[in-house]
Amino acid sequence: MHIPLPPSPRILLIRLSAVGDIANCLPAAAALKARFPAASLAWAADERTRPLLEACPDVDEILSFPRSPRDGASLAVRLAFFFRDLRARSFDAAIDLHGNARSGLVSWCSGAPVRLGFSRETSREGNQIFSTHRVSPPPGTRHRTLRSLALLEPLGIPPDPPGSKLVPSEASCRTARAWLDRHTPGPGRFLVLHPGASAKGTYKRWPAERFAKLAAALMQEGFAVVLFKGPGEDSIIREASRGLPPDIPVTPAWSLVEALAFLAAARLVIGSDSGPVHLAAACGTPAVVIFGPKDPAQYSPLAAAHRAVYRALPCSPCRRLDCPHRRCLDLVSVEEVLDNVRKALAPS
Repeated sequence: MHIPLPPSPRILLIRLSAVGDIANCLPAAAALKARFPAASLAWAADERTRPLLEACPDVDEILSFPRSPRDGASLAVRLAFFFRDLRARSFDAAIDLHGNARSGLVSWCSGAPVRLGFSRETSREGNQIFSTHRVSPPPGTRHRTLRSLALLEPLGIPPDPPGSKLVPSEASCRTARAWLDRHTPGPGRFLVLHPGASAKGTYKRWPAERFAKLAAALMQEGFAVVLFKGPGEDSIIREASRGLPPDIPVTPAWSLVEALAFLAAARLVIGSDSGPVHLAAACGTPAVVIFGPKDPAQYSPLAAAHRAVYRALPCSPCRRLDCPHRRCLDLVSVEEVLDNVRKALAPS
């Protein structure tokens, strides 16, 4: 199957959420720009992820999918305006990287004559009915980045992850540099530990007290360590800093774009499978990612610089938010993570 597009196509990419998942799909934008240098690429995503996409040099326009009322307008009114604006842009192609009912509706409402999406076996909630062309990734293709690139093959784009990096804004870099000058030895000379996770991702979080032991071990070996705090993570940070020197640096709860600039300056980022480690990887910063219920073969950063720590169980992988034992995370020891950190930092 080969689908021709105009030399300067208008293309809509759809991945509505979340931060880590969008980061895993960004190589698709780079691949499209490499194949169609004159293309205009728009990305439809949850309005909360806009700063992330603004840092992607391959995305020309961001269409914020509304999630809540604003400025007196109900959510229904905002959605109506969003879909009307979407239709008016006359896209040549829409590429649904998400694969659920909402993303399928966005693809269909774009009016694009070419709507690429996943097959029924690899999508959810009847998403396939909204696509004009349905793609089944090659057998064994599990990683989210490789799955998103498989959607581009009908456009003549090979499924090889292109080199691409997020580029934080100069304003956010200035904010990060000012903080770094006061609290760290300088860019590329400190390690970041992120003990938190999003509100929906607490089931993926390695115990905070183990981050405290890991930080202590790293400091004992002479590394400068910074604890990264996300929004609403004060209690987790308190637990993760218990027993550590009182002056250990803890970041402010930065905005997404400021966090991006900070993570880009780190030597290495260590954390559970959550947004910050994927942001770091997208900026080119090596990451050590501690996996629990999710499968690193699907979600771990792809480049060789990154390392995944994982203990698969007979019940792995799973999506149980109410797991009664969390053994997949409890079995990951401090020494095991520390060993992976040492290997990630070893000269290649």
